[in-house]
Parts: sequence; C-alpha cells; structure tokens
Amino acid sequence: MNFWQKCFPRWTELFSKKTFLIYLGFLAIILVRGTLFCQETEFTSPADSIKITVPEPWTENWLYKKVYPLIFKMEAELQQEQNLFSIFEQYSGKKIAKIYIVNLDVFEMLPDKPETHIYNRILDLGNSLHYKTRDWIIKDMLFFAEGDDFNPEIMNRNLAYLKDLPYLREAELLISDNEDDTVDVFVLVRDKFSLELTGRIISQSKYRLKINEQNILGLGLGLKHIWHINPKEMKTLSWETYYSDSNIKNTFFRVDAFWKEFSGNSNQDLYLSHPFLYPATPHSGGIEGTRNYIHPPADTLTTEKWTLGSWYAHSFGFSDNLTNAYKYVAFGLEKNWFTKSPQVDENTGKPWQDNIFALSSFAFTKTGYTSFRNISFFLVNNVLPVGYLTETLLGYEFGEYHNRLFTGLHYSRADKLLRGSYLYFVSALETYIGSEGTEQSVLAVEPLFISPLQHIGDFQSRYFFNSNLVLGGKRYPSEQMNVSSLSGYHGIWNLQGDKLLRSNLENDITTPYQIWGFKIGLFAFLDCAFATNHFSQISTKNVLLTEGAGFRIHNPALIWESIELCFALNQKKGSKGEWKITLSTKKGLDLPDFSGKRPQTYKFQ
Repeated sequence: MNFWQKCFPRWTELFSKKTFLIYLGFLAIILVRGTLFCQETEFTSPADSIKITVPEPWTENWLYKKVYPLIFKMEAELQQEQNLFSIFEQYSGKKIAKIYIVNLDVFEMLPDKPETHIYNRILDLGNSLHYKTRDWIIKDMLFFAEGDDFNPEIMNRNLAYLKDLPYLREAELLISDNEDDTVDVFVLVRDKFSLELTGRIISQSKYRLKINEQNILGLGLGLKHIWHINPKEMKTLSWETYYSDSNIKNTFFRVDAFWKEFSGNSNQDLYLSHPFLYPATPHSGGIEGTRNYIHPPADTLTTEKWTLGSWYAHSFGFSDNLTNAYKYVAFGLEKNWFTKSPQVDENTGKPWQDNIFALSSFAFTKTGYTSFRNISFFLVNNVLPVGYLTETLLGYEFGEYHNRLFTGLHYSRADKLLRGSYLYFVSALETYIGSEGTEQSVLAVEPLFISPLQHIGDFQSRYFFNSNLVLGGKRYPSEQMNVSSLSGYHGIWNLQGDKLLRSNLENDITTPYQIWGFKIGLFAFLDCAFATNHFSQISTKNVLLTEGAGFRIHNPALIWESIELCFALNQKKGSKGEWKITLSTKKGLDLPDFSGKRPQTYKFQ
C-alpha cells in the first residue's frame, strides 16, 4: 500500500464532523463536474465591475442627462467583456472639447430603503469619514488635455493606469459626441474606503496588527505599518513600514519606500521610478537603493549587502498595422557591495563578491486590456492584460573575483480564448557564462488558465489552473525556490530546491449572497508540489499534497484583502496527514501587463 492509499482513509479519523464532510463532498462534486464538463454559458447577469447609482441632484441638470446614457452604454460593453481599446476606436482623431471629473461616493445607498435605515446611515457615515480623491489629483493622472486629438491608444493606456491605482475601486472614461464633431470626456471614478485597521492571531505569543491608509486626505499617498507583538510581554517583536506616492507633482514619477525590522533581518528599500506609459511618453526609468542585513537567528551567516541601481528605457513604434504595439530598448546598471560577509577567497567568494552588473534589453510588446467578470476573489482586479512581451537580455558582470557574461530570453503572453476562457503565460531562459562554462542557469515556465464563467442557478463559477515549473542549474547553495512563497499556496509545509514543479487547481464559486456589502464565495482546491536539488533524489519524500475547501468574503469598496476561512488536509510522506483550519487575509494574484519592464534577471527565491 503506497503513501496516498494510507493517507486518504485517515480523513474521517482526523476530522469526523459529518456536516463538514458533506460540505467538502459537495464542493468536490462541483470541482470534478467543472473540470470534466466545463462549458461556456450565456452571460445573463449585469456587469459586476461597474455598479453606478447617479446622485439625485443630477436628475435635474444637464450633466446627468449626458452621463447617464453613457453609463448604460458602458455597462453593456463591459457585459460583453470587450477589449477596452475597441470601445475608443470610433472617436479617433476628434478634438477633445471638455474634460469632466465625476467623483462618486465610496458607498452606494440602498435605493429601496429610506435614508434613516440603519444600513444607509452606516454607509453615509462611511462616506463622511472618507476623503475623496481630489479632482486635481485625478486630472494630474490624465495623459490628455482639452484641445488634444483623441488617441485611442493613449486612452486605452490611461484607463489601465487609473484602474491599477490601489485606492480606486472603479475608473472609466466615458466619451460623448458633440454636434461640432468634438467629444467630451467624462472621467468617472469611485474610491475604495482607503483605511484598514486589522489584526491577526499568529500564535499565543505573536499577534499581528496593521494600519493601512492608501489615500491620505485624498492626495493619493499611501502609508502602511505592521507590528508583530508579544501579547504576554507587551513588546514589539518586529515591524515593517511602507510609503508610496504614485505621481509626484504631476511628473508620473512614483516613489516607494520600505523599512522592515525582523528578528535577524533588517531591510530598507527606496525606489524612484517612471513606468512605461507609451504612447503618452516614450521615456521610462528609475533609481533604487537597498540595504539588506541578515544575521542569526534568521541565518547562520552574517551578511550586510548594499545595492545601488538605475535604469532607463526608450520606446518607439514599429508597425502601423498593429495597435498598442511598440518596441523599446533598456539599459540598467547595478552596483552591489558587502560591508559584512563571511571570510571568502577567489574559490568561495562568488555569492558574496562585490560587483557591478550592466544589463541591456531589447523588447517587442503589444499590450491591451479586457474586462473579465467574477474573478476578484482569485485575482486583484477585473481588468486583465492581453498581448505579448518578448525580451532579449544581454549583460556583463564585473566581479571582485570573477567576470562573466549574461544572456537571457523572456517571453510572456496572454490571450482571451474561445468561449470566454483566458490563458496567461510567462517563461524565462537565462544563464551566466563564466570561465568554467554556464552557471546560475534557469528555465521557468509559469502558465495560468481561467475557465469560462459557468452559471449554476444564481451561483457563478470559474476554474483556475496555475503551474510553476522552474529548473535551476549550478545555482549557489543559498539560492533555493520555496514552495511556500508561491502565490496561492495553501499548505503549512515547505519544500526547497533549485528544481521545482507545482500545480494548483481551484474552483471559485460566487454566491448571490452579501452581508453588509461583503460578497461571499466558496472555493475548493487541490495543490501538488515537488522540489529537489538533484534529479537523482526524486522520491515521494519531495512531494507535498494539499487539498481542501473554504469560504471567502470580500468587499470591493474597501482596500482590505479577502478574508479566507480554509479547511485543508496537508500530506507528505513520512508524516501523518494533518488537518489545518486557518483564518487569514489573502491578496489576489496580480498579473503584470506587457507595457514594459525594467531589465532584470529572473527572481530565483
């Protein structure tokens, strides 16, 4: 009898509550049904991503009369999950006459309840406590101005930029034709309630407290602080602080600062960057400074590493027949040095040698965006990238002990497939070439598949399959891939190795029920992972299997992450299957678009 045959009969021994087993069986049936008989169903529900109630005073003025029909038109387009660019093409070349900012309340009142209803009073209080994003802040985020010619590509990129802001729940560009062949642009935004105060019990001796404000006074500034405390001794065990400004003085430069003090690990990072915003501007780049100090008990060795880096990229079009398509060249320079490190020499000092690394890239990209409904439990937002990015990398490392060449190829692509499914694919092939041949090589393939939306009565369901295949060659001993660091991993155990394979199948079910604005969802999953440093060591000891189910609640009007209650069975050879019930917050998976990126090597961690 093998390991899996031994473990499965222990389910009922480890957790014998009848109601939970019935619930788990129900979700398992749905999971199998969807996997075997996944079919597209017609989209019969209204678009979830935009739910707009126009304020009452608008019913008496001209602004309402212009915006309200545009809202219905936009909802119809989103319901069909159209490519965002196609919505703007019909206005190409027309003059932009006026730009209006339409800033909606965070919380919508219940129209079928009186204003004195307790729920509406609470929502009204929330709106009163929240500082809306200032209109001039929104205007500073626009890539166009009154009098400009309407450019669909710029509008497409600007809309994606607005939707990516962490403090905005909704952002839309509504276009209205005028009789003189000009257009008016209505920038419709709705904030998230940007303040978060949360806590978590990690253990009896460790609590986690977080205060997070992502839109201070409506100025678009973010500040987050996290404490880990010992409740018995009432002292701080560790802390971390983040600060961000997404648009400094209307320059589209953003600053991100980070400071972390953990036991045995001190880390500081300051990053000033200008994102890829082509065709609004061809320039992008940034500078970064970091310090990472690691010592016992976090590691047996003591190291203090400093990094100073900069990069610049220039974008330019390459085909008149392709929309949202361009190419760019980028160059980065990074200096790393150690003020504390182990005693090393020419033969042992590679991981800790001071070095200067110059890296260039030449890339082709086509980037677009499409709206997708009912994915907010699994992904960060409902706007997904479509297109591709092909990046060729060439660099050289000037090391304290060794010099070597670097070369690599990165390719990523996303497509909306037939019947409303979606495929996102990322790959990397790269290596250093030194005097002894190739070293620190890696081959990575990481696909994500999203099934068509299915309807089961009033319930809606999608299936997500994502996988990570990472094969490292001649990596340093300290370089290990960790299963526990992979997005969406539910297990309590970890595996390490420079060769890793992990696959996850998850079924997310959106219910028609809400509690005080919190959407309720169900999920079931099966997660399998394998890691090793040598293929000769392949055995079931290097395999983890985790399966389970749970609930998620999420309020799109808040910056809070989803709250997840998960029942999971963790299994590996040599250990008894272990049930784990966890209550935690989960951030959705974020899919980078293909607009461009800083030239970097694959992050092997």
